[in-house]
Amino acid sequence: MLALALALLVAACGGPSTMRVVNRTEVPVVVLTGGGSSLVVEACAERTVELEGGVWGGRGSGLRHDEEAPPGAYVLQPPGDALTPPIEGRNDRTVVVTRDYIGYTYMGSEPYPIAGSGSFPPDPAATECAGSPPPLPSPAASAAP
Repeated sequence: MLALALALLVAACGGPSTMRVVNRTEVPVVVLTGGGSSLVVEACAERTVELEGGVWGGRGSGLRHDEEAPPGAYVLQPPGDALTPPIEGRNDRTVVVTRDYIGYTYMGSEPYPIAGSGSFPPDPAATECAGSPPPLPSPAASAAP
């Protein structure tokens, strides 16, 4: 009975939250999430992970999910709680990294820029893969919405 109730709850909420990271640069990106995990997205690639056990890409309740950073990787730690896993409800995010822009959206919201002078591309996966990501602003200069 409990399993049926849980299945109905998940179906009603539309399934687990996801985080999609689109890396359109020629260097791998390591995303440090608010849940204490690190996720590697290879150069010119994208990756989608689910919220598992309170951790993006996690493996069970509260366990960290750390992936080894390849040499020369760009480390991205978004400001504030930009990628902190949601406490409840569905909350999908898309993070985009290009040579002139880093930003993210929540559930299709307006994009929140993190760094660079560019803008959130209409089709991130179709964006040309080139160069390295822009430098991140100092922590004092950035604030998550």
